[in-house]
Amino acid sequence: MATIVLLFAGEGRAQLDLGLSLPSSLQVAAGADDDGGRDYSLDLDLGLAGGQRLRFGAGQSRSGEGDDELLPQYVRLGAGSDPLDEVSVAVSLEDWGQEGEITTRTLRAEVGIGAGDWRLTLAPQMRAIRIFFATATQRFGERVEINSESLELRARVFVGDALSLSASLFDTDYSADPSALADAPVALISSVTFDLAAGLEQRGGSLGASLARPWGALSLDGVQTLSAVDDSVTRTLQLGAAYAASAGRTLHVAAGAQDPETDPVVYFARFALGFSW
Repeated sequence: MATIVLLFAGEGRAQLDLGLSLPSSLQVAAGADDDGGRDYSLDLDLGLAGGQRLRFGAGQSRSGEGDDELLPQYVRLGAGSDPLDEVSVAVSLEDWGQEGEITTRTLRAEVGIGAGDWRLTLAPQMRAIRIFFATATQRFGERVEINSESLELRARVFVGDALSLSASLFDTDYSADPSALADAPVALISSVTFDLAAGLEQRGGSLGASLARPWGALSLDGVQTLSAVDDSVTRTLQLGAAYAASAGRTLHVAAGAQDPETDPVVYFARFALGFSW
């Protein structure tokens, strides 16, 4: 299953004016694609005294089928200031993957500044990647370890009270050349793990737009990435909507297509229910 970037519909400017504080929120989500992939997640964003926030996320996805099935899990813990402050700071640590196949540990920081109709966010990231291989006598006998450092820049501009436009760029440096994985014998690694390893990104960017409506919001997002393994390009297009079902409850839906240069197009959908207080 290809890596799918999912961005839910954003909020209108009236809900994001500086000087306001975000409420605490809990979101439960599930997604699927036509390649047999499934994913489930839970994310908690808890507001604390003094304007600080504590964030927790957990989830599991499924890739492949039968003996080639992979069930990577993730756990993420983060803390920071309110993201609507004029200057905001956040940090998070995430473990992802399945031991004996492929795992990552990611340390990420975010620094945001904003004034009125715009906001800029700088997000440096460090990641330790382990990919496990078989040997002639042992199913999981060796592993490849690669470290990466990346930097992402995100910008968001509000046009009037309802429309917001966003863009992002990122670039990654690796401690070893990931292109060597392109020559790895698939027989020594499960094919789905091989696909996930081949998804290591060198650089990429995104463009998005969100339109607030009285009942919720609509969004359109496009993402393009370049693989560090084989220099292939992957493009993702997604349409999302958020419906305010009642005070404190929001339904999110999203659907789209991911077009990897070296594989067939993957169509996906995702649903989430959010609670805020």
